[in-house]
Amino acid sequence: MRPEDPLREDLALEAAARRLEAAERALGRGETTTLAMLSWLDDAAQKPSGLVLPPMISAGGLWVPSAQDGSSDPDPLASGLKAWRERLSSDQRRWSSRSAVAQRWRDRDAFVHRAAWLTADTPPQRELHATSFATAVEAASAEALDAFDAHPPPAQPEAILLAERLLDATDDVARDVVGMRPYADAIPHVLARDADAGWPRVRDGWAEQLFTSTGLLEGLTLPSRLLSPNVWGASTFARDLGELGVAILRAGRPRSVPFVLHCTADGGREARRRRLFADLVRSEPWLQRHLSLGRDRARAVRRALSRAALVEARLRAAAFLAQEALRDGVGAARERHADLGTRLHTDRAPLLGALPMLHPRAGTRFVARFAAQQEAVSFQERFDEDWFRNPRAAEALRAADARAEDEPEPEVAWVDAWVATVESGLS
Repeated sequence: MRPEDPLREDLALEAAARRLEAAERALGRGETTTLAMLSWLDDAAQKPSGLVLPPMISAGGLWVPSAQDGSSDPDPLASGLKAWRERLSSDQRRWSSRSAVAQRWRDRDAFVHRAAWLTADTPPQRELHATSFATAVEAASAEALDAFDAHPPPAQPEAILLAERLLDATDDVARDVVGMRPYADAIPHVLARDADAGWPRVRDGWAEQLFTSTGLLEGLTLPSRLLSPNVWGASTFARDLGELGVAILRAGRPRSVPFVLHCTADGGREARRRRLFADLVRSEPWLQRHLSLGRDRARAVRRALSRAALVEARLRAAAFLAQEALRDGVGAARERHADLGTRLHTDRAPLLGALPMLHPRAGTRFVARFAAQQEAVSFQERFDEDWFRNPRAAEALRAADARAEDEPEPEVAWVDAWVATVESGLS
């Protein structure tokens, strides 16, 4: 395969990205998996792409944006190919460490302890299983931290600002509404197990059915989605919606638009879409219309989901800031996470307890919740608060999916708008 062939390289990068995604998910479920990345990725990442394209070209059927389309990059296709090669090569270098850690988790029953922790019904049970889980990962996961230390992801100063702002803006409301809890209670709280009204008993196809009357799915061949076999709480259904949103985005890409331009290497566009759809469950109109809840019950479920969103965002902020501290060594990261933990919990949370949250694109995923909130507000202003039922909103979403777009630059003001929405849901 010749790296200078943009069409074949774009197709190969997409295939490698999907292969890596499937392997990572299997790893997270505790399954034994192997990853056979394309061997040319390592070499290609060390070389220029060799592409010298004019501002507007149809290369092998690929559409490439030009300055008149709003692109400031004189060669966006070459830049996109290069960014994806670098991302996949970096992920491949980390893979051996991550798979070794997963095997050690299996050897020490860490996945079993995690499941027991998440499903425990009483605080003593949660504390027991959380301690067993933390002990298992503490013994098994040092190699994963070393992998982050050896191959740190690109710094994201904007995400750091937003994470710090989120913690500052929510310290008071978290204490008032959620209270200070032991670390063992934090993760199960995110699952929104108390938002237990109206969810479907059969999950296969339930999310797709919500949009059949809008035309959003018309003409799309959706990729198969592997639903989590476990229903941990209302968060499971939010995740189903988020995965559907990403599937629609991927299926809506015309083949003439390169993968590397439609889905940026930082994963921001797909992360934003996942959040846009997942956060529908915190919409009172959505709860009333799609779960057939009365007003009072819908508000109670919205409060529970808003609490879950608040706790999760704070946990993600702390984990991301600790991950950024890994640039100064594992000791600095442990201390940073322990210090942040005193703002979230009644005890000092171990860094390795947050290891499942550490990810090369953790900053991008963290910021996505705020970008998705901005997009949701835009849809509400254009199509009313139940935009998810509006065929014109579906048409606008499909039109956006057919284009290559750059992600908007994150703004600290987005955090304040998100916090205001969560506080409204808590009222």
